[in-house]
Amino acid sequence: MKYMGLKDDDVKDKEYTVLFKECFSTNFNNLLEGAEGDIPQSPNDLAFYFHDISIKDICIEGVHLYQVKMVIPMMDVQINCKSIEIDRSEE
Repeated sequence: MKYMGLKDDDVKDKEYTVLFKECFSTNFNNLLEGAEGDIPQSPNDLAFYFHDISIKDICIEGVHLYQVKMVIPMMDVQINCKSIEIDRSEE
């Protein structure tokens, strides 16, 4: 997943890449039924932004995981993975 960092007067926009590693499960729910207006096509669209992100520790059958829940316009996502890596572009 890629996203742009917030604008800052002293720092140019930075692109971040989030890698979910060793995933045990993923669930993507499209919420397009009954949607009105323009549907965001890419993260560059103004309407495409995260409404909520939560990360918590869970244990499934003795395996310690991160459970990530994200709410994005037109979808919600749940990912259970062993590690998360965030890389910032240096451009």
